[in-house]
Amino acid sequence: MTDEFVDEEDVADIKERLRRLVNRIEADPQPPAKGNRLDNWHQVLFLSTQRDRETVQLPARIVNDKVDRKGRGTAFTMRFCYVTLDSLKRAHHTSGLKTVKPSKTTI
Repeated sequence: MTDEFVDEEDVADIKERLRRLVNRIEADPQPPAKGNRLDNWHQVLFLSTQRDRETVQLPARIVNDKVDRKGRGTAFTMRFCYVTLDSLKRAHHTSGLKTVKPSKTTI
C-alpha cells in the first residue's frame, strides 16, 4: 500500500474502533468459554506507511550479520521474532538486537 491510497481519517477511525473493541472484550466480566478463540490472548498491531507521523524512523540501517554453522550468511529470522524498540533504535547489526518473548499488553 502506498501513501496516496491512505485516507488518514479512515485510518484513525479504524484504529479507534479497534481500540474500543479490544477494550470492550477485555472488560467483559463474563470469561470466554474454554476452547473459545477468545479464550486466548491476541496482539493487535497497527502498521503504518513510511511517511505516517506514527511510523518510527530508525537512526541507521541494521546490517544482518547472522551466520549459520558453516559461517554463511543466513536470515535473521525464519518464522517470527520479537525485538524491543529500544534495541532496534540502538543496533547497527542484527547481533545487537535483543530478542524478547511476547507478553500480554493492553492498548
